[in-house]
Amino acid sequence: MRLPVLQFGRWIFSPGLTSSISTLLFILLFVYLGFWQTSRYSEKLNLQKKLEDKIKSPILKFTPLFIEKILTKEDWEKIRYSQLQITGQFINTHHILLDNQTLNGQVGYRVITPFLPTSSSKMILVDRGWIPLSKNRDLLPAFTPILGTVTLHGMMNNPTSPGLQLKKIQPVPNIWPLRVQSVDFEELSVMLKTHLYPFMLQLNPGDRYGFKIPIQFFTTSATRHLGYAIQWFTLALASLIYYLAINSHRSKDAQLLFKKQT
Repeated sequence: MRLPVLQFGRWIFSPGLTSSISTLLFILLFVYLGFWQTSRYSEKLNLQKKLEDKIKSPILKFTPLFIEKILTKEDWEKIRYSQLQITGQFINTHHILLDNQTLNGQVGYRVITPFLPTSSSKMILVDRGWIPLSKNRDLLPAFTPILGTVTLHGMMNNPTSPGLQLKKIQPVPNIWPLRVQSVDFEELSVMLKTHLYPFMLQLNPGDRYGFKIPIQFFTTSATRHLGYAIQWFTLALASLIYYLAINSHRSKDAQLLFKKQT
């Protein structure tokens, strides 16, 4: 079935019903995906601005009472990315390795070490940064103990997102360092036999107690979303142009076209 024929000067436009519907659906899908990527682009830019504002804001000093007071669902997003100063001791016997983490295309671990703040019965998980995977995956890295009371500066954040998981690996209790696929506070609390604060302290780049700590910039990933949006909008435009092209004919074919339809 064909739709009514339209003539524009020397050109005749004679679209088919099936091709018209399918083209419309594809264009709508491409446009939707384009706007979705532009919204992601805006989100990443806003997130970057929020991160920069938090970094410039005054450093928060840890006290158990202060943290318990602000760690409500309503207040967390307000303090996330804030700089926190905390004094206490590392738990050197219980390192955690977050598996399948990449940096500059190389696979490795994020090293997470529990930290017991002074005057607190709860621990904080400290993200100390990235280390490369050894040639022998079964050979887990060893870490130099950090002894005594130390003061840390870092960013309050959610756990680092897990990398690509080809197979779910259950951590083996009481085997440290503990290799995990994702950070589960409840599960780790059981293994550590203590309570954990429900956030991480990500050490600042260059910290003496950290490893390779990438600076968090969302503008790069935001640009990627903008590129994806342009691609989707381009596909929508290309679909429209292709649809017009295959359904358009020069006027010299008009009589033959009309005869076929009659």
